[in-house]
Amino acid sequence: MSSSSSSSSKFSQRSISVPKTCWICLDIEEENEDPNLWVSPCKCKVGNIWVHQPCILVWISVKQDGDFCKVVRCPECRCRYHICSDCPAYLQFFRRIYHNISSFSSYVFYAGYAYSFLWSFGAISVLQVYGRTEGVNVLKNMRLVGIFGGLPFISVLIGASHLINWEEPVSKFLRTYVPETRVLKDWMPLFKVRPKGEQEDQPLEKKFNLPLRLSSALVFPTVSVAFGNVFFKSVPRSLKRVVLGGLLYLFIKSSLKLILIQGEFIDRNSRKAQHRRRVIQL
Repeated sequence: MSSSSSSSSKFSQRSISVPKTCWICLDIEEENEDPNLWVSPCKCKVGNIWVHQPCILVWISVKQDGDFCKVVRCPECRCRYHICSDCPAYLQFFRRIYHNISSFSSYVFYAGYAYSFLWSFGAISVLQVYGRTEGVNVLKNMRLVGIFGGLPFISVLIGASHLINWEEPVSKFLRTYVPETRVLKDWMPLFKVRPKGEQEDQPLEKKFNLPLRLSSALVFPTVSVAFGNVFFKSVPRSLKRVVLGGLLYLFIKSSLKLILIQGEFIDRNSRKAQHRRRVIQL
């Protein structure tokens, strides 16, 4: 009896060796394999414990995507992976400095390119609004603050005005108050439709179309000049003529957009499946 109890205690104290499994390639440790091939780089106790050295290095390189200064963490325990190499410390320091300088210079280049584009677009808009001769005089008489700050601000203002999605709130407002107003019912018959049941309004544009809105902002000065020259020829001042043309263009564009939104709303609230006529053969 004592021998059996002693043997069971020895068996319980014996550790059961579980083969190592790489959580990246899912290969199992083989016999007589180099132990330096395996590493446990994080604090995980279950799951992502062991991994091959080549596998984890490739995985970290993919996550860093060329940025060797980027911190990569374990997807489970969020422990930071530490990489050591035989590269001298001064070379690693120069590499880090070079990487930071190159990243900063690329950001400066992109910012300068964006600023030059905004400045050019603002100057072209001024020339279009005032005309070539008067526009050149306006640019010459500008102060430095107006040249380097006002012209880009014109571009930002035009772009921001086209990025605001105000048509949806206006269409909801019209659908709410037009049916309750007797005069507006006759002038806006499309907006008399109310939602059926508890159906909520859904926007006409499912996704924010940024390229379309930016392209609309880019052609806005040109279209305003064209509308002003066509519909307001009698206005003597070019600035006033362009402003009136731009307002007319925005009114026509917004009206068409509201009609499209309301048409989509009517279609969504009135659609239903039709019965299919079946021919009964006798």
